[in-house]
Amino acid sequence: MIYVCLKGKAAVMHVTSYPQLSHLMVPLAITHVTVIPMDTERILPDQTVLIEDDRIVAMGPASAIPLEAFYTVIDGTDKYLMPGLTDMHVHYWSPNEAALFLAHGVTVVRNMAGNPYHLALQQQLQRKKLPGPLLYTTSPLIEGGPPIHSAWRAMTNADDAAKLVHTYAERGYQQIKIYNQLKPDVVRAMGQAARELGIRMVGHCSNFMTFEEASEAGQSCFEHFTGAWRGHFKPGYEQRSDQYNLQLDVLNMVNEKLDYDAIRRLGHYLAKHQIWNCPTLVCYHYMLNAQCECEADPLLQSFLKYVVHAELKSWEELDPSRYQEPASFDPWIAAIHKRNEAFSRIASLLYQEGAPLLIGTDTSVRYIVQGLSVHQELALFVAAGMRPFEALRCGTSEAARFLDQEDEWGTIKVGKRANMLLLNANPLENIQAASQIEAVCVNGFYLSRKDLDGMLAHCERMAPAGPPQSLPHIVLGNITARGGVVAHGTWREHYMDGETGYLIYRHSHLLDGNWLIEEQHIFEYGELFSQGGQQHRKTRFHLAADGTIRQLSETRESWLGSEQLEITWLKTGAYMIRRKEIDGYEQTQVLTSVPLLAADTLSFTAFLLLIKNNIDLTNRLALSIDETGTHIVSLHGSSAEALSQDGETQWQVQIQRPDLPIQLSINMASNGECLRLEQTGRIHKRVFAAMQS
Repeated sequence: MIYVCLKGKAAVMHVTSYPQLSHLMVPLAITHVTVIPMDTERILPDQTVLIEDDRIVAMGPASAIPLEAFYTVIDGTDKYLMPGLTDMHVHYWSPNEAALFLAHGVTVVRNMAGNPYHLALQQQLQRKKLPGPLLYTTSPLIEGGPPIHSAWRAMTNADDAAKLVHTYAERGYQQIKIYNQLKPDVVRAMGQAARELGIRMVGHCSNFMTFEEASEAGQSCFEHFTGAWRGHFKPGYEQRSDQYNLQLDVLNMVNEKLDYDAIRRLGHYLAKHQIWNCPTLVCYHYMLNAQCECEADPLLQSFLKYVVHAELKSWEELDPSRYQEPASFDPWIAAIHKRNEAFSRIASLLYQEGAPLLIGTDTSVRYIVQGLSVHQELALFVAAGMRPFEALRCGTSEAARFLDQEDEWGTIKVGKRANMLLLNANPLENIQAASQIEAVCVNGFYLSRKDLDGMLAHCERMAPAGPPQSLPHIVLGNITARGGVVAHGTWREHYMDGETGYLIYRHSHLLDGNWLIEEQHIFEYGELFSQGGQQHRKTRFHLAADGTIRQLSETRESWLGSEQLEITWLKTGAYMIRRKEIDGYEQTQVLTSVPLLAADTLSFTAFLLLIKNNIDLTNRLALSIDETGTHIVSLHGSSAEALSQDGETQWQVQIQRPDLPIQLSINMASNGECLRLEQTGRIHKRVFAAMQS
């Protein structure tokens, strides 16, 4: 499908990984097929399954099911019909990922760090505008220390923690995602609030708690076995609070001093209380390996052609071997691989004790390819000692039970949704057969092998087309302001060692002494926790003569729709802030404040205007609006530092965002032209460099 969003003369177009699949599935009859219902370990030979409006309306022996003339018949002779697979731990940000999930038979995913993008995507799926996969999402990730990403939420106060859970539940997120550094009192407060609301609290086990303690606090699912060893070492050994989980001495302690009898007792406890685990065994088999090893892996080689350019660039940037000498990296990665064996044994013991497990992969972390990784995880479950049926159960009916969707999908039964795979071999005999897919039924669509191959071919064509080649031309349009243009330009954007977009701007000095800034920024990121696909941000705002915000209007367009932001200074001494997010959620806020400058979340080029016009940036307050909300932040600009004899100078601006300090470095030529703007956060750096006119 081609999604085109038109605004004036400029158009933003993003081609997703769906070919023309606009029609919903007509009434369908799959005849003479062997059904694997996945309710128990059994097969039902020579069945006919009738499907209407995304529901199974009849199923039984082929000889006993009459076919009306309006049914489209699919011959299932020598084929097997089973429920669609699930991936219960994904980070789903790019539109291209959908095709990879579906082509591998993954019809349901649980996104593990949500934002309004995922709520909007859910709406599109619920309206059957897209085939799938069906999407469930947690809240934004909640961390107890300074977050490494602006989309994460820091939380250190138990009273505020309970309020945050209520806010996210009311916003529409289905689960609450917690992370490593949360203190026990905060975990308990969120767990209590989640219980009251009837939603799950899931995620990493706090570094300050054992699995048992976190379970008692209200956590009902653990990811990656993170911290499963805590409290389960042999006598005399324990991880200190100042030791992080991937530290070499902690890895060695897990590998050599883990008490597997204690792990078996943990499994019994988890089974008794029905506390879930999503081990994601596959992710540590690839995520931390050196780039050269990942690229040389024969299985991955055949699938990397489908991964978008920006995502591959981000994986390369995150290669841990780039930041360590071989003398330290080699023993560390060897310990990681040895810990994989320990995790396999933990999975086996927990399953033996009856603790519920889920199939999840942590895609799209490094070299965990959507869809393919589910089949790798199934194989690892079987390698850990499970029968194919037991592994498949964790990726079908158990996932439905976990999400309270047992009446909707997870098994093949009359009345349930037709979330199913048509296979060419029996996966109960060989787990690899689950990847031999002839067709997929999902969300009211029937995707034949030809459709699936077309989606993959489309992925392969689009994957190399990263920025700047993939980005359309943008223009600011005619000058409408009453005044004179004092600055304009075009910047190329570089992020994570790659070119990701460009920004055009125009500054006008108005007749009343105020300023008008116009910006357009078009970009495409591949970073984890950042929305994928092309985005086009248009900003127009008025500044007072002293550089403070008087009025701002911003629109951001993407393949899913648009977002709007309006800011107006009121004579009463406050800002009226109206936001409409991509899922349609609207909110209005009145922020009482002195007049504020614009932080970098609202404009990059405003700082050029402030510097060129000698507006004081010493200990000023600015307005910042991002994924976490509206904030008044402090900023401090230093005086210019000479960089060269030809008059180039550099200005430094420190911005104290909540829990995420930012530094801006702005290089100016002697004629006042901006040559380069560099934004540095806790981990990544974004650079805008002026293009020659």
